[in-house]
Amino acid sequence: MLGISPKNVVDNVITALTSDGMIAPSFWVDPKSGNSYMLTVQYPESQIQTLTDFKQIPLRSANNANTTPLESVADIKRIDTPTEVDHYQLRRVFDIYVMPKKEDLDPVAREVESIVGQIQKPDGVTVKVRGAVQDMNESFSSFGIGLILAVFWFT
Repeated sequence: MLGISPKNVVDNVITALTSDGMIAPSFWVDPKSGNSYMLTVQYPESQIQTLTDFKQIPLRSANNANTTPLESVADIKRIDTPTEVDHYQLRRVFDIYVMPKKEDLDPVAREVESIVGQIQKPDGVTVKVRGAVQDMNESFSSFGIGLILAVFWFT
């Protein structure tokens, strides 16, 4: 009835929260230098601070000068959910970052493994330690195999 498609809604919300650089990239070419510059439209960061501000994002269809607030076309409510969902390959993951105070990763790795070993995991849930600790363990394994091969090769 308003002439606003779902794509118009998404485009307007993305422009309000980030910019229109991905939706409608525009370029200006400096006539003196020949350099092209990307032009974007974005709300000031202070413009959308609350859920009420978010609900009032003005929507406009491509062929209509009139605007309507987002809340008139969408049911918007606060829910408790992660703001970011990470994936490793196709599996959903929860990342926990550990920042050691010293360079020695071994004590930190042992403590993390101890904590991970105590976790009560529901069926279908696995816990894996990745990152620098995984790289360290793989390096030591490769070094150990190389050392064993070198001993056998030269004896």
